[in-house]
Amino acid sequence: MKYLTFCFLSMGLFLSGCENTNSSAPAPDMKKVTGDEVKKEISEAVKTTKEFTSQKRDEYLIDLKKKIDGMDANIAELETKASKLKDDAKKKWDAKLARLKEQRKKVGTKYDEISESSADAWQELKVGLNSAWADMKKAYVKAVEEFEEKPLD
Repeated sequence: MKYLTFCFLSMGLFLSGCENTNSSAPAPDMKKVTGDEVKKEISEAVKTTKEFTSQKRDEYLIDLKKKIDGMDANIAELETKASKLKDDAKKKWDAKLARLKEQRKKVGTKYDEISESSADAWQELKVGLNSAWADMKKAYVKAVEEFEEKPLD
């Protein structure tokens, strides 16, 4: 995004610098473009690009929020199953659930960072959130597999 903005600005400066280099008169049917018009169009393009990027960030966050809510329901279901365990098995599952909740907390923190980020910065933050999400999902899948194998150890 930063490069795109830089390119637009560079192009505008280049075109405005070249504005008066041609000494011949413009063709009668061609409208002469001024540097101010180029600057205005570039400004509008940058604004449109930021709006588009912001919309994409919002769509990403809405989709991810649905996934997070689903994972929260899955974790709650695991908690319910684990609450029926006794003694050592309960302690073991409480520890696993605590680690899973810690990973969920990291996802929430990354989610909040993106939701509060600028349109320019969210793509960079998205990488961290995707990584945190993948880690939490792996931990959940592993916990479910272990619970189904030996829930009453």
